Amino acid sequence: MPINSPDVFDSIGDAVVTGGGSGGGVTSVNADTGPAVVLDTDDITQGSTNLYISTSQANEITANTAKVGYTNSAVNAQIALADLDALRDVTLISKASGEALTWNGVAWVNRELVTSIIAGTNVTISGATGAVTINASGGGGGVNNVIMPFSFYTNQVNNYYIPLTNNSEATTIVRYNNFASPFDGTLKRCTIMVGTNLSGGTGSLTLKIGSVTSTGTFTAIETASVSLPLNSYTPTNFNFTTNTISAGLRYAFFLTGNGATATFNTTGTLYFEIS
Repeated sequence: MPINSPDVFDSIGDAVVTGGGSGGGVTSVNADTGPAVVLDTDDITQGSTNLYISTSQANEITANTAKVGYTNSAVNAQIALADLDALRDVTLISKASGEALTWNGVAWVNRELVTSIIAGTNVTISGATGAVTINASGGGGGVNNVIMPFSFYTNQVNNYYIPLTNNSEATTIVRYNNFASPFDGTLKRCTIMVGTNLSGGTGSLTLKIGSVTSTGTFTAIETASVSLPLNSYTPTNFNFTTNTISAGLRYAFFLTGNGATATFNTTGTLYFEIS
């Protein structure tokens, strides 16, 4: 029956088509009336064969070769054609063999792997795979040292303890000619300039490093002697090798002017190496 025939009921449900001839139109659908009714899916009941698909239903569609047109193998094939840096959080620059992906806080980036560890001086390595242990010894070859200067005018005596915080020597242990060591180490050298009451020729000096007890007893640990031009103020080194200084103990330095009745105008430096 033609659609412009009067009072035709359509199979889509209660639709009334009125008016004969070419000017007719739909005037009533499911109780909606008017000279022309605008239809949408809210007005037309879903059938049993051709169903409506909602957004949520579309998101839940799985592979269906008859309706959707893709399969797992098709998707895998597409993924296989893509490069790794096509992913949103992967950035590859100048790719090279042996590199790996690492996370830099923003993206996965390529970087060269450590392929070998070579032991340098004073370094040992244990373990080739898994946990690798690196041990270093020798403190990098450096030396820690302490320098203690002194300078004083003596009272024209021959044998005395070098004052460390005063300008006068003393022949006995007093507060300013001994010190409590804050470190473990060794006295390596004492450089000294000294005058004597003799002129011309060559004399000798002896320097002793020793420990000091709580009662003021001095016990020599090592002795060094030097020859020097008398009364010339020539710098001279006393060299030490075997003494050991311990933190928290007291020490003093005893100078003897052999061949001179007195020494004066003494300037020097004590040089320690710290263990």
